[in-house]
Amino acid sequence: MRIVRRAFALLVLAAACLAAGGVLYLWTSLPPISATLAAPGLSAPARIERDRAGIVRIAAASPTDAYFALGLAHAQDRFAQMELQRRLAQGRLAELIGPAGIESDRFMRTLGIHRLAQQIEPTLDPETRSSLEAYAAGINFYLKSAAQTPPPEFVLLRHHPEPWTPADSVVWGKLMALQLSGNFRGEALRARMRQRMPLARIDALWPPALGPSTTEGASNAWVVGGDRSTTGKPILANDPHLGFRLPGIWHLSRIEAPGMTIAGAAFAGTPFHILGHNGRVAWGMTTTNADVADLVVEQVAADDPGQYETPDGPVPFAVREETIAVRGGAPIPIRIRTTRHGPVLSDVVSWIEPPSPGHVVALQATWLMPGDRSADAFRAMTRAGNAEAVRAALQRFRGPPQNVHFADTAGEFGMVTAGAIPIRADGDGWMPADGRTARDRWPAFIPFDRLPQRVGRPYEVIANANNRVVDESYPFFITREWDAPHRIARLLERLDEPGRHRVETSAAILADTVSGSARTLLPPLLALVARTPANADVLDRLRAWDGAMDRDRPEPLVFVAWLRELVRAVFADELGEFFEEFWDLRPVLVERVLASEPGWCDDQATPDRRETCADQATTALDRALEFLAGRYGANRDAWRWGTAHTVRFAPAWLGDVPLLGRLFSAEVATDGGHDTIHRGMMRVARKDAPFANVHGAGFRAVFDLADLDQSRFMIAGGQSGHPLSRHFLDLVQPWRDFAWLAMPALAVPMPGSRTLRLVPP
Repeated sequence: MRIVRRAFALLVLAAACLAAGGVLYLWTSLPPISATLAAPGLSAPARIERDRAGIVRIAAASPTDAYFALGLAHAQDRFAQMELQRRLAQGRLAELIGPAGIESDRFMRTLGIHRLAQQIEPTLDPETRSSLEAYAAGINFYLKSAAQTPPPEFVLLRHHPEPWTPADSVVWGKLMALQLSGNFRGEALRARMRQRMPLARIDALWPPALGPSTTEGASNAWVVGGDRSTTGKPILANDPHLGFRLPGIWHLSRIEAPGMTIAGAAFAGTPFHILGHNGRVAWGMTTTNADVADLVVEQVAADDPGQYETPDGPVPFAVREETIAVRGGAPIPIRIRTTRHGPVLSDVVSWIEPPSPGHVVALQATWLMPGDRSADAFRAMTRAGNAEAVRAALQRFRGPPQNVHFADTAGEFGMVTAGAIPIRADGDGWMPADGRTARDRWPAFIPFDRLPQRVGRPYEVIANANNRVVDESYPFFITREWDAPHRIARLLERLDEPGRHRVETSAAILADTVSGSARTLLPPLLALVARTPANADVLDRLRAWDGAMDRDRPEPLVFVAWLRELVRAVFADELGEFFEEFWDLRPVLVERVLASEPGWCDDQATPDRRETCADQATTALDRALEFLAGRYGANRDAWRWGTAHTVRFAPAWLGDVPLLGRLFSAEVATDGGHDTIHRGMMRVARKDAPFANVHGAGFRAVFDLADLDQSRFMIAGGQSGHPLSRHFLDLVQPWRDFAWLAMPALAVPMPGSRTLRLVPP
């Protein structure tokens, strides 16, 4: 037994030594942030300074050197993320992760967005290309210097990245367009729903979200004019909402070079700041939800499957052959077909179905068209000297369409809905179109001067929360899918409060958690439900509640669970197999049903009786309370919104690994909800975590045009994507608690900063 114990002890010691050696090896993959490096390609010395939060400040002798340094800084902090995103765009994930990447690769190869980026890059302005090339050179300098100790993800995968190219940066705009212009997925769902119900019934499921229009003075973004601020200059606030991930999509940095100062947030992988200020102008954005992607049904020629019908007769599909390399598996050849409208998606995704045999479905999208100059627009905007120069820069912006808010230090401000929005020959993109009916389905785009835009006056406020940006008199179609009016109504209510506006005022508004849908829906719902001993305490709580979605309160949890169950009770019977895909909180739809369309409340599965909305509201509340008791216990006084409404920050490659996933992740309780200014969206159809916060403000900023160096910033997660970095998760708590970071001029010393000095060899 003594020998066995000794042997076991030796095995444990050996395992500990191996683990320690592994940790020490991985520790060496942390990039140097306090050193002097000889950097080929620099024209003069430069430096990269990081403060206690890892925020990057760069000083360089020229804009070209500055972008080289930014490329190096981004790669040091986020190269694993950059490489995964690049491979996603290229359709080459399976080379890295094996069969799990095949489906994504098929889809992305069919879209061909990286091929398109390669075609766009040579057409950009020389200054833009020079910036992209310098940025790529900085990334490649990192790859050469990190070859001996690559990031831990690449150690585990035994992966050796290829050099970065300018097209790898250009394609990020296409990935963002795919994410923000995905309304074609709704088209596909509605087309499949036609198998079950008439079009009028389908249309009723998406009621128009009519709300205040920014052209009348009204996600979130706003600018308060100088006459309404304490400083006499505009104040601009912005908090774009995207899905949470680790590392996050945003990276904070400040650049100073002769003739150039830029501070704000960029995507790691791109040189141009998407949101920020340049010392003279500040800008922020909300997405417009413009319909810029249509599904088009093409009829295959009856006598030749290699052709499809057009108004001028059959024409051949454009076909290309590609091969997907698969790690640990055999290569997969794929055949990609394209029509005059775009790539044939029904060949590669199951959720897009042709209406009948002999047809295919193609995607027509503005972001799949050649001639995109959005990179030029961003470069010009970062160098703009005033508000009018921002507006001029946006004329080259293709998209995805954004409501760009801007202000300058002279006091001018405005908003432009920028991007390419098609003028359709027929239809509005709500349902798949017939590809045979028009020689050109999109004969033109809304001219820039006719796009929604506004020049602000000093006593005004311009605000948007993804709501309508035009009224009914606007002559062009933009979208049916404006966001619900609850956020913009609350935002305008807060902005209209008495007193002059300060930076702190905007910061407080960004943290507002009052739910407009709770305030709107609870009165009619509470009037419908019969009071019983089982629900009396809950009804009393909800009647007294002010609608604030605070994490330490039980009422938000009950309200959201009730609304979730009510949507299921009312619509699941008619939607059948399509309900899971449709399932969301849908407060505008529920409000309409309660007010004017109670027929939806009748359960189609019980033809012998007719249910009322009171029946369904009562049943939904009972089910919600039962569900919550099963999850969180019978003591309702102990229920808390924050217990369910958490954000989990976990790296995709480690998040589900036992033990390691817990070591390298963080989960925090959060405030907010679907329609609060401090937004925290959920996927309520999820069985495991229906109330988890999965989508919200990964970046926040408030810009003071009286002193832009006093502007405030915050991102979710941390600056670094390296799991052993101190900046991997250090901003989770400050982000949750609405703390702020500064990015002052380099002349202002930041305590605890570390400096990487770069010198020409």
